[in-house]
Amino acid sequence: MGHQVAQDVGALLAKNIGITPQTIAGATVNGTGIDRMPQGEVGAESGVLVVISGAGAITSLDAEVQDSTDDGATDAYATLVDNEGNDVDITQITANNAIEFVDFNLENAKKWVRASVTVVGTVDACAFFVFGGGRVVPFTL
Repeated sequence: MGHQVAQDVGALLAKNIGITPQTIAGATVNGTGIDRMPQGEVGAESGVLVVISGAGAITSLDAEVQDSTDDGATDAYATLVDNEGNDVDITQITANNAIEFVDFNLENAKKWVRASVTVVGTVDACAFFVFGGGRVVPFTL
């Protein structure tokens, strides 16, 4: 009796750009909102935010996941708090060509999520999401 190997795991995941690749100089950049429930209440139940720093004179790069009920129209985006009461953010990046990620649960999340990156100094950076837990296969957002 052996173990089972997952086949076509990609059908169970959805990917989205969090922050497009760009040079960020002493600023906060907010990504575009992502509707995590485009088919009603069926949507992403968990995710990973991956943040990458490239070349530049970086002092620090902080990133977090934010959520909103209506893509910021009347409910301003705010830091996503997971089901254990923790802010969903990465370990601060202080070097070039580094990668950090945060794995998070969307149990308490609102309908819309986005990435927010704050840089002290100047650095090329980008961020992306991988979502999972959708109840419809193939899973797309």
